[in-house]
Amino acid sequence: MEQEQNKTTQKKLIVGGLIALTLLLSFWYFYRQGKKTTTIAKLPTDDPNTGNQSSGVGDSVISQISTDMYNDMKGLNWGSYHDETPFNSAMTLSDTDFVKLYNFFNTKYQKDSEATLTAWLNGEKAIPYSPFDSVKVVMLSRLGKLNLK
Repeated sequence: MEQEQNKTTQKKLIVGGLIALTLLLSFWYFYRQGKKTTTIAKLPTDDPNTGNQSSGVGDSVISQISTDMYNDMKGLNWGSYHDETPFNSAMTLSDTDFVKLYNFFNTKYQKDSEATLTAWLNGEKAIPYSPFDSVKVVMLSRLGKLNLK
């Protein structure tokens, strides 16, 4: 009888330990999810003398360019095919709208991937001297000039 009580006590301890471990791991997971941050850059000051004024494109256009860029870069492309159209569209934006695009991309996609737009572009493989390779170099240069990391 005493042996049965010891087995019951052991089972209770094991179940209690598993429950405590599960709660601890759940807490750690949700704590870590809440600690993820989004990189938001300060918009440049509109200055009519430097051409930094907003080009007047709406948030819907910026959202569409951002989504198209993400859709092009997600998955394994291995440098074989990229649609450079959204990247070319991004390069036509004023500095202010370009920073808005950077912020929108990071707000929407950085929490899951933990990578900024700059990191996404750095990670993309491109065939040397391909249209996408050229656009990638120019985009990364512009991101660097605007201090968007």
